[in-house]
Amino acid sequence: MTFHKTAIIAGALAISATVSAADSARVGAGFSMFGPTVEAQFPVTDSITIRGSLAAGLSATGTTTADGLDYAVDASLGATTLMASYHLPAGLRVSGGFLMPNTTINGSVSGSAGDVVGGYTIPAGQSFTVESTTEFANSLSPMATFGFDTSVFGMVLSSDIGIVKTGGFDVSIAQTAGTATIPTADLTTAETSIESELSQYDYIPYFSLMLGKWF
Repeated sequence: MTFHKTAIIAGALAISATVSAADSARVGAGFSMFGPTVEAQFPVTDSITIRGSLAAGLSATGTTTADGLDYAVDASLGATTLMASYHLPAGLRVSGGFLMPNTTINGSVSGSAGDVVGGYTIPAGQSFTVESTTEFANSLSPMATFGFDTSVFGMVLSSDIGIVKTGGFDVSIAQTAGTATIPTADLTTAETSIESELSQYDYIPYFSLMLGKWF
């Protein structure tokens, strides 16, 4: 008898979570792969909602090798998303929409004789500094996710996992210092080479975890 009662209660909670997710507005805050995130969801029909989020404030530094040179990297992450969601039983949902990136990766590298930038070899006794900027190629990136909404102590726990199509990355490189003068054509060659290396990230994963409230 106790087992049956537990099963009935669990089923009722699952149904309640599904109805609340699809029929109610929700606001939440948490974290996504683009940084601290706030999100709002609004019902359109009994099973469809519109969701939007804003993420910003995550930064990272490090080093990476690109086109044979070791760049010091400073990345600033952020994005805005807008998705339509179709709600399934038990609080599950599938979503599709767009991500508008506000993500920039700045790099800098200094070198000396023998280093190669693009196709240009730095002459003996000379030096250089170049700086790079890397951004999503798609200013409007398609995305798709699978996620859930569920009640937790009067709040709603929400999560998504999915993919974003970046379209690759656009890279710009400029010489900012040094005694060597790197030809513009070789800087362009370096840009193209790094963009080719980054083409493997045409799709990137997406993840978010939010805690919020239904209204």
